[in-house]
Amino acid sequence: MKIKESKIGILIRTKNRPLCLERAIVHIISQTFKNWHMHILNDGGNFEEVERIIKNYECRIDGRVTLYDNRSSVGRGNALSQLISYSSEEYLLINDDDDTIEHDFLEKTSAYLDDNERCVGVVTSNYDVFETIENNTIKTIAKRDDFGKRDSMFIDYLSYLSSDIAIIPICMLFRKRTISLSGSIDVNLDFMEDYDFFVRLLMHGEFGVITETLASYHHRIDSNSDYDTTRTVMNQGYKDLYFNHKVRSAISNNDNLSKIICSSIIETRNKRILFNKIDTNYKNTIECISNMAKVMALTQEKINTISNNTEKLAHSMQVLTQILIDKNK
Repeated sequence: MKIKESKIGILIRTKNRPLCLERAIVHIISQTFKNWHMHILNDGGNFEEVERIIKNYECRIDGRVTLYDNRSSVGRGNALSQLISYSSEEYLLINDDDDTIEHDFLEKTSAYLDDNERCVGVVTSNYDVFETIENNTIKTIAKRDDFGKRDSMFIDYLSYLSSDIAIIPICMLFRKRTISLSGSIDVNLDFMEDYDFFVRLLMHGEFGVITETLASYHHRIDSNSDYDTTRTVMNQGYKDLYFNHKVRSAISNNDNLSKIICSSIIETRNKRILFNKIDTNYKNTIECISNMAKVMALTQEKINTISNNTEKLAHSMQVLTQILIDKNK
């Protein structure tokens, strides 16, 4: 049980991924900032596994956890909405069970929000970690810091609306009180629920940026496993489904935010079409120049051949002329 109100609530949805969950918890209990509380929701998975992991770290967790159990899965959006409603901390972090934070993430992000009242959230740079599960062990294949590197002072709202940039939940700490203005997670969404939520949070303040890399977004490509991170993308085409939903909302409900999102997406797509045309024209131009260069090279080669033959003919004529002169003497 919590003795006093913690400052940061860490929200974890999990379902049958004990290896990832344990890793996430290890990173949390290793934080330099200690005033946190974990809210872990088992959404239709093996609850005994979750309890076992918590028991293994009982001393280090020191009561800073509350477990919740859904007998059957209610879906990503609904599960996250539950966790937000259960929390009462000043700042919140959505920690998907397979993602991790660096040891000083909570210290630096909470200090940023303490010092920047106009910001409703703060986003850090992130690593992209590519991994696989082998023999019940997580094996890292590659770790990159360039894909998730940020260099701005604040998140550009229009760029986020148009999906030109992404915000991974593990990278952002946000103020709980802003939810009373923006509304919570859309429980009807099992895809893009975090994007939809962050878009609405941004209506009420800035997302500041810490350029330091303080979190890791983990990718796995295993098939037919609860650890797989590709199935949702492949089976649902989640971005298309979400933006189709927004188009319908803009048309039928006269939803201004949906209209802005749709306009931003249209502009982005038009830019991509234009860039593709420019790229195609550029490639065609380069190909034409290359072909012209080849033709010019062949032409020059023929000119050189003709020139050489002309020189030989001239030389032969000189020799022949000299022979005739010599004979007439």
